[in-house]
Amino acid sequence: MARQWVYRFTALAMSCILVACSGDGSNGTGGGGGGSSGSDLRIGDWSWSLPSSDSGTATATGTISNHSSGGKSGSIGLRLRLSTAPYGDGGTYYETARADGLSQLSGGYHRDYTVSDPFSLSSVPSGTYYVVLILAEYTAGSGSGYTIRSGATSTTTHTISAGGGGGDSTRYYASCSSCEGPYITYSYSGYDYSTCNAYYQLCVQARCQKILDNCR
Repeated sequence: MARQWVYRFTALAMSCILVACSGDGSNGTGGGGGGSSGSDLRIGDWSWSLPSSDSGTATATGTISNHSSGGKSGSIGLRLRLSTAPYGDGGTYYETARADGLSQLSGGYHRDYTVSDPFSLSSVPSGTYYVVLILAEYTAGSGSGYTIRSGATSTTTHTISAGGGGGDSTRYYASCSSCEGPYITYSYSGYDYSTCNAYYQLCVQARCQKILDNCR
Protein backbone atom coordinates (compact mmCIF):
# COMPACT_ATOMS: atom_id res chain seq x y z
CA MET A 1 0.00 0.00 0.00
CA ALA A 2 1.33 3.40 -0.92
CA ARG A 3 2.27 5.79 1.86
CA GLN A 4 0.37 9.03 2.22
CA TRP A 5 1.79 12.44 3.09
CA VAL A 6 -0.73 14.35 5.18
CA TYR A 7 -0.45 18.04 6.06
CA ARG A 8 -2.72 20.28 8.09
CA PHE A 9 -2.30 24.01 8.57
CA THR A 10 -4.19 27.20 9.30
CA ALA A 11 -4.66 30.03 6.84
CA LEU A 12 -2.13 32.16 8.74
CA ALA A 13 0.42 29.73 10.15
CA MET A 14 1.43 26.06 10.32
CA SER A 15 -0.51 23.98 12.83
CA CYS A 16 -0.99 20.33 13.70
CA ILE A 17 -4.72 20.76 14.25
CA LEU A 18 -7.40 21.43 11.70
CA VAL A 19 -9.77 23.88 13.41
CA ALA A 20 -13.31 22.54 13.54
CA CYS A 21 -16.01 24.79 12.18
CA SER A 22 -19.20 25.68 14.00
CA GLY A 23 -22.58 26.06 12.38
CA ASP A 24 -23.78 24.39 9.21
CA GLY A 25 -25.42 26.85 6.88
CA SER A 26 -25.89 24.33 4.08
CA ASN A 27 -28.87 24.76 1.80
CA GLY A 28 -29.16 21.74 -0.46
CA THR A 29 -26.80 20.11 -2.93
CA GLY A 30 -26.41 19.65 -6.65
CA GLY A 31 -24.64 21.24 -9.59
CA GLY A 32 -27.69 23.33 -10.45
CA GLY A 33 -27.64 25.36 -7.24
CA GLY A 34 -26.95 28.93 -8.31
CA GLY A 35 -26.71 31.55 -5.59
CA SER A 36 -26.39 35.30 -5.41
CA SER A 37 -23.72 36.89 -7.59
CA GLY A 38 -22.26 38.67 -4.57
CA SER A 39 -21.18 35.61 -2.57
CA ASP A 40 -17.99 36.34 -0.63
CA LEU A 41 -16.51 32.84 -0.28
CA ARG A 42 -13.14 32.30 1.40
CA ILE A 43 -10.86 29.41 2.32
CA GLY A 44 -9.86 29.13 5.96
CA ASP A 45 -7.97 26.26 7.59
CA TRP A 46 -7.37 23.29 5.29
CA SER A 47 -5.42 20.06 5.01
CA TRP A 48 -4.29 17.83 2.16
CA SER A 49 -3.11 14.29 1.62
CA LEU A 50 -1.23 12.87 -1.40
CA PRO A 51 0.52 9.52 -1.97
CA SER A 52 4.31 9.59 -1.63
CA SER A 53 4.81 6.66 -4.00
CA ASP A 54 2.85 4.56 -6.49
CA SER A 55 -0.83 5.43 -6.63
CA GLY A 56 -3.37 6.34 -3.99
CA THR A 57 -5.92 8.96 -3.12
CA ALA A 58 -5.66 12.73 -3.33
CA THR A 59 -7.73 14.39 -0.61
CA ALA A 60 -8.25 17.88 0.77
CA THR A 61 -10.55 19.18 3.49
CA GLY A 62 -11.05 22.88 4.05
CA THR A 63 -13.18 25.23 6.10
CA ILE A 64 -15.12 27.43 3.70
CA SER A 65 -16.85 30.58 4.92
CA ASN A 66 -19.42 32.83 3.26
CA HIS A 67 -18.82 36.41 4.39
CA SER A 68 -21.88 37.77 2.59
CA SER A 69 -24.43 39.48 4.80
CA GLY A 70 -27.30 37.33 3.52
CA GLY A 71 -28.54 34.98 0.86
CA LYS A 72 -26.69 31.82 -0.04
CA SER A 73 -23.94 30.79 -2.40
CA GLY A 74 -24.20 28.61 -5.46
CA SER A 75 -23.13 24.99 -5.14
CA ILE A 76 -19.52 24.73 -3.96
CA GLY A 77 -16.72 23.24 -6.06
CA LEU A 78 -13.23 22.29 -4.89
CA ARG A 79 -10.09 21.43 -6.91
CA LEU A 80 -6.85 20.11 -5.45
CA ARG A 81 -3.90 20.85 -7.74
CA LEU A 82 -0.16 20.41 -8.01
CA SER A 83 1.27 23.58 -9.52
CA THR A 84 4.67 24.88 -10.62
CA ALA A 85 3.81 28.25 -9.06
CA PRO A 86 1.78 29.48 -6.07
CA TYR A 87 -1.88 30.36 -6.59
CA GLY A 88 -2.23 33.59 -8.54
CA ASP A 89 1.28 33.46 -10.05
CA GLY A 90 0.48 31.49 -13.21
CA GLY A 91 2.52 28.36 -13.92
CA THR A 92 1.41 24.89 -15.01
CA TYR A 93 -0.95 22.87 -12.84
CA TYR A 94 -2.12 19.27 -12.67
CA GLU A 95 -5.51 18.58 -11.13
CA THR A 96 -5.37 15.68 -8.66
CA ALA A 97 -8.92 15.83 -7.28
CA ARG A 98 -12.12 17.64 -8.18
CA ALA A 99 -15.58 17.91 -6.61
CA ASP A 100 -18.59 19.85 -7.90
CA GLY A 101 -22.15 20.12 -6.68
CA LEU A 102 -21.24 20.40 -2.98
CA SER A 103 -23.71 21.96 -0.53
CA GLN A 104 -24.60 25.62 -0.90
CA LEU A 105 -23.55 27.89 1.97
CA SER A 106 -25.65 30.62 3.57
CA GLY A 107 -24.17 34.06 4.24
CA GLY A 108 -22.58 34.33 7.67
CA TYR A 109 -21.85 30.59 7.97
CA HIS A 110 -18.83 28.35 7.56
CA ARG A 111 -18.37 24.59 7.35
CA ASP A 112 -15.93 21.89 6.23
CA TYR A 113 -15.91 20.56 2.66
CA THR A 114 -13.90 17.62 1.29
CA VAL A 115 -12.64 16.68 -2.18
CA SER A 116 -11.17 13.22 -2.83
CA ASP A 117 -10.25 11.28 -5.99
CA PRO A 118 -7.93 8.43 -7.02
CA PHE A 119 -4.55 9.82 -8.05
CA SER A 120 -1.78 8.20 -10.11
CA LEU A 121 1.75 9.61 -9.86
CA SER A 122 2.34 8.62 -13.48
CA SER A 123 -0.03 11.40 -14.55
CA VAL A 124 2.41 14.09 -13.36
CA PRO A 125 6.08 14.63 -14.33
CA SER A 126 8.66 14.24 -11.58
CA GLY A 127 9.50 17.40 -9.69
CA THR A 128 8.59 19.53 -6.67
CA TYR A 129 5.19 21.22 -6.72
CA TYR A 130 3.15 23.72 -4.77
CA VAL A 131 -0.08 22.23 -3.44
CA VAL A 132 -3.05 24.49 -4.24
CA LEU A 133 -6.69 24.34 -3.19
CA ILE A 134 -9.15 26.11 -5.49
CA LEU A 135 -12.60 27.24 -4.34
CA ALA A 136 -15.26 27.61 -7.04
CA GLU A 137 -18.95 28.48 -7.03
CA TYR A 138 -21.69 27.46 -9.43
CA THR A 139 -22.96 30.59 -11.16
CA ALA A 140 -25.80 30.44 -13.66
CA GLY A 141 -24.77 31.77 -17.03
CA SER A 142 -21.00 31.26 -16.67
CA GLY A 143 -19.34 29.40 -19.52
CA SER A 144 -18.07 26.43 -17.48
CA GLY A 145 -20.81 26.52 -14.86
CA TYR A 146 -18.32 27.30 -12.07
CA THR A 147 -16.47 30.51 -11.25
CA ILE A 148 -13.26 30.48 -9.20
CA ARG A 149 -13.76 32.53 -6.03
CA SER A 150 -10.56 31.92 -4.10
CA GLY A 151 -7.40 29.84 -3.86
CA ALA A 152 -4.84 28.91 -1.23
CA THR A 153 -1.28 27.60 -1.47
CA SER A 154 0.13 25.17 1.09
CA THR A 155 3.28 26.24 2.90
CA THR A 156 4.56 22.69 2.31
CA THR A 157 5.48 21.48 -1.19
CA HIS A 158 5.10 17.95 -2.58
CA THR A 159 7.87 16.13 -4.46
CA ILE A 160 7.28 13.38 -7.01
CA SER A 161 10.37 11.29 -7.70
CA ALA A 162 11.46 10.04 -11.10
CA GLY A 163 10.24 6.57 -10.15
CA GLY A 164 6.71 7.88 -9.67
CA GLY A 165 5.80 10.20 -12.51
CA GLY A 166 7.20 11.51 -15.75
CA GLY A 167 7.89 8.17 -17.39
CA ASP A 168 6.02 9.14 -20.58
CA SER A 169 7.07 12.35 -22.29
CA THR A 170 3.76 12.62 -24.20
CA ARG A 171 1.27 14.95 -22.62
CA TYR A 172 -2.32 13.85 -23.13
CA TYR A 173 -5.40 16.01 -22.86
CA ALA A 174 -9.17 15.58 -22.95
CA SER A 175 -11.54 18.51 -22.59
CA CYS A 176 -15.25 18.74 -23.27
CA SER A 177 -18.06 21.24 -22.70
CA SER A 178 -21.85 21.65 -22.99
CA CYS A 179 -22.36 18.20 -21.47
CA GLU A 180 -25.55 16.57 -20.25
CA GLY A 181 -25.91 15.43 -16.65
CA PRO A 182 -24.66 16.91 -13.36
CA TYR A 183 -21.53 18.57 -14.81
CA ILE A 184 -21.24 20.92 -17.77
CA THR A 185 -17.54 20.36 -18.44
CA TYR A 186 -14.82 17.74 -17.92
CA SER A 187 -11.08 18.14 -18.45
CA TYR A 188 -7.80 16.27 -18.02
CA SER A 189 -4.19 17.16 -18.82
CA GLY A 190 -1.33 14.85 -17.90
CA TYR A 191 0.96 12.02 -18.90
CA ASP A 192 -1.24 9.00 -18.26
CA TYR A 193 -2.94 7.74 -21.43
CA SER A 194 -5.46 5.47 -19.69
CA THR A 195 -6.69 8.29 -17.45
CA CYS A 196 -7.01 10.61 -20.43
CA ASN A 197 -8.95 7.99 -22.40
CA ALA A 198 -11.27 7.47 -19.42
CA TYR A 199 -12.05 11.19 -19.47
CA TYR A 200 -12.71 11.02 -23.21
CA GLN A 201 -15.15 8.12 -22.70
CA LEU A 202 -16.84 10.15 -19.96
CA CYS A 203 -17.27 13.05 -22.39
CA VAL A 204 -18.86 10.72 -24.92
CA GLN A 205 -21.23 9.21 -22.36
CA ALA A 206 -22.25 12.70 -21.21
CA ARG A 207 -23.06 13.63 -24.84
CA CYS A 208 -20.86 16.71 -24.71
CA GLN A 209 -21.27 18.95 -27.73
CA LYS A 210 -17.56 19.87 -27.98
CA ILE A 211 -14.71 17.42 -27.31
CA LEU A 212 -10.99 18.11 -27.75
CA ASP A 213 -8.51 15.29 -27.06
CA ASN A 214 -5.48 13.30 -28.23
CA CYS A 215 -6.17 10.01 -26.46
CA ARG A 216 -9.00 8.17 -28.26
